[in-house]
Amino acid sequence: TIRSHTESQRTMDFGYRVRIKNLDPVATLVGAERFDGRADLNGTILGTDENLSCSARGNIDEFFIGSSEKGLLFTNASISLTLDSLTDRTTLEQLSAKLDFSVQSGSVNATRINDMNLALTYNRLEGSLAVRGLFDSLYAIVMAGKTSVQPHTYVFDVDTLTLSAGAYSWRNEQDVQFRTNYDGTR
Repeated sequence: TIRSHTESQRTMDFGYRVRIKNLDPVATLVGAERFDGRADLNGTILGTDENLSCSARGNIDEFFIGSSEKGLLFTNASISLTLDSLTDRTTLEQLSAKLDFSVQSGSVNATRINDMNLALTYNRLEGSLAVRGLFDSLYAIVMAGKTSVQPHTYVFDVDTLTLSAGAYSWRNEQDVQFRTNYDGTR
């Protein structure tokens, strides 16, 4: 008979540091979309298999997935991620998370991006998001809003959305709302 582990036997409390130099062999092994990168990441993992907290932070020298025409490329990026109260039941109802991600330069489907910053927070079904940066070296974007998880629906309400090109700016006067569920996005 195999006995179950006690909570103290299942408890984790450790730090890690990972230096990624070449992901191409991993991409070849998994056979997915081509990807590669170089990064230096560190963080912690605390808790048990029933309630876990973890963190990751570091610098990403370069990361790409896909191709230059259809894919993502980031250079000189930094990331800070914390996840708290990860559970195997009612995960979104318990989870608290924070992500700060910045990219000095890169491209998304061949569109250049510069000085992009993304900030996300999430706390038990509600969150906030903020994005700011430059697209195609001409178009500045500033976006901020709220997120929520409702029954069978993910909701994004963008309170502030400003697109600028030179002396011209476009600002939303009302919330820009997105709802996505099994029926699609509206």
